[in-house]
Amino acid sequence: MSNVVFFDGVDDYVTPGTNVAVFKMGSGSFSISVRAKSVRRVGADKTALFGVAVGGGTSRYQLSLYNLNGTFGWSLKDDAGNIIETYPSTTATEAIDNRWHYFSVIFNRTSNNAYLYKDGFLVNTTSIAAIVGTVNPIGISLISSSAFGAGMLDGYVSEVQLYNRALSDDEILYNNSHPNNPKRRGLVLNLTQDSIYGPTWLDLSGNANNGTYVGGAVPQVANRLSGR
Repeated sequence: MSNVVFFDGVDDYVTPGTNVAVFKMGSGSFSISVRAKSVRRVGADKTALFGVAVGGGTSRYQLSLYNLNGTFGWSLKDDAGNIIETYPSTTATEAIDNRWHYFSVIFNRTSNNAYLYKDGFLVNTTSIAAIVGTVNPIGISLISSSAFGAGMLDGYVSEVQLYNRALSDDEILYNNSHPNNPKRRGLVLNLTQDSIYGPTWLDLSGNANNGTYVGGAVPQVANRLSGR
């Protein structure tokens, strides 16, 4: 048993601190991971697991991990809100199954590929060479928010990590198995099950990007073990 954050699927989200490093989509590599358990909702075809953005209103780059019709994927939007790139196809891996999963997306600017992982294992590789926006930064604004063109998360989150570099396959696998002790190099945001207490979700990366609960998102005690 451990602490998790519950999102009611209506208006709950977490907004981290403003010290999160900013990344250039055209030149910088980064990695995002979230451990979550989604619950299928009647009438909901898309549920945001995690999102990052910078700026206000609709003028910003947006990257989100999401569930779409039971599948898991990522989507990137430009300043005008137009989708630049999206995965999955209709045959993507199942994600909304009422079980805990560790989801990751890696943007690697050396290979110009985006790598999608589930539970520490690679499930898709997508070319991002055509993605433009070398002057538009991306940084964290919201977690589990409808601002990314997806429904609000109906479920639970126990950890979130953001890196300013591309993690390797071995590092993703290691982080999946070590939720309280992830790789430290390049770690910009580290929200864990052990830091869910008090009025904020404490960032253990050392960057003071503590998360604020909005709309009723609330910590609670639950079994965070995968599959429970």
